[in-house]
Amino acid sequence: MVTSGAASPDGASAGKGGGARPEFTRMTRQELFDWMNGQILSGNMSLEESTPFLSMTVKVSVASGQTVDMATDTGRIDFVDRARRGIAFALSHFDRENAERLQKALQIMQRA
Repeated sequence: MVTSGAASPDGASAGKGGGARPEFTRMTRQELFDWMNGQILSGNMSLEESTPFLSMTVKVSVASGQTVDMATDTGRIDFVDRARRGIAFALSHFDRENAERLQKALQIMQRA
């Protein structure tokens, strides 16, 4: 796993969980991954709890069908909104288990 203690441009710590409050409404995929990894390494998050966060960091190119490297993707994403939309999608497809995982991820983001 990759770790980084660097601060994001908006001043929130994207690394090992200390310091400033993470801004989940405008993070890059790399910043979310680094924050998640820091939470796991510090014992604040289990691997099971990290699953929905990890899935939110994946991006596949429509043109090539290949995954897009998060280290070079500087686009900012509202992960709170992404989780909420994922919950709605899961519930509309009767996928209660995935909806519950995403709801727990949303609660973690709101507490962080």
